[in-house]
Amino acid sequence: MKRSLALSGVLLAGLSCAALAGPLKAAGIYYYDHDFRISFELARGVETAARSTDTFKIESVATIVSHTDGRRFILSLPQGLTLDELNSTTDYSKTGEAGVLLGGKSVLVSSPDLAPAVKDLILRSISPYFTVEEARADLVAGVTPLGKKFTALDLKTGAPDSRWARTINMAYVINAGGNRTTVTEACVPMGMSGFSRDVLERTSHKDKNILISVGLGADLLSGVIGMPADKAIARLEKFNTDIAALDPEDLRYLWAWSKERTVPVSTGALTFLCSNIEIKDPELAGLVRPYVIRELDGVRIAFISFLPSNAAQLTDLRDVPVRRW
Repeated sequence: MKRSLALSGVLLAGLSCAALAGPLKAAGIYYYDHDFRISFELARGVETAARSTDTFKIESVATIVSHTDGRRFILSLPQGLTLDELNSTTDYSKTGEAGVLLGGKSVLVSSPDLAPAVKDLILRSISPYFTVEEARADLVAGVTPLGKKFTALDLKTGAPDSRWARTINMAYVINAGGNRTTVTEACVPMGMSGFSRDVLERTSHKDKNILISVGLGADLLSGVIGMPADKAIARLEKFNTDIAALDPEDLRYLWAWSKERTVPVSTGALTFLCSNIEIKDPELAGLVRPYVIRELDGVRIAFISFLPSNAAQLTDLRDVPVRRW
């Protein structure tokens, strides 16, 4: 269960003994967590090392919206580069190599290379928490079909995912005796795993399968990336998502958008779901349903979704016209 909501499917059809003796019903309920869970596992080592020594100091730190396909991590992102462009890019060329530290779901790369004394300090600070591996990675230049150029780090391990996803890089500028180095941690985001080619193929057969998004991802999409809700919705519809179960932050996200939108919501198959709230605004009430009934391989199933009892602590909903019950 996700920390912010519970999602359930309830079988509605009562099957007789005779029915149970017949052909076995086969259906698939697939879901993905639309929220990005990003853990900066190596940043702790950089900050711990800086506090423990005079060898280097952190001058600044910044978070940068970026992209990854699980093997490659974009280090410089041109303005206006879209995921569609990135997914269509096939023009890559190697421009150099870089030493990296691999640990958990993260990679740490520096420009220029870290001084050995600084690297050793960071390694000693990280090693009590998990295993860190030193490796070499390629620096590559990519050119999109529209001619936009970007640089990326290629770990050269395994096949990349079929599609790129948004992530966040954390970049430190450190000063070691007057020598400045930019140290960047790039992370593989957890979640979004439902967008594999196999799952998309299976869930395209709507008579037997259903695809559910656990949340809209409002924490990252709205708070960090600044993506308007209509684009987030269009992305779900592009992948033929059937249900989006809403968490407290998603309700705020939809409420803000419902007040500003000038075009009606798509009449596609996507349904917004939240079962234990009273909605006092007609515009928002027209977007959200308390339950969804779908028939999968001849069996009717009701889907319901609940906000947790501590929803008010997770997200400030005082100015959103909803009441949890």
